[in-house]
Amino acid sequence: MNEFKVITIEDVLCFTPKDVQKILNCSKSQVYEIFHRVDFPSFKIGERNLVVKRIDFYNWQEEKKEKFKKHKL
Repeated sequence: MNEFKVITIEDVLCFTPKDVQKILNCSKSQVYEIFHRVDFPSFKIGERNLVVKRIDFYNWQEEKKEKFKKHKL
């Protein structure tokens, strides 16, 4: 039987809160606050498992970065 193995981050379709915690280097509680924000594109798989699509996460980061730049000016 063939097994699929993740080789690079590009192979991952969705990030879990734990993944985002590692990427952002922040606390577990901060990550769950982010995952429950209205503007954050997370969704549930099943009853409890929160995830965010990798591309949506990166797009969200870019939006926040652009808003921050505009606000600084």
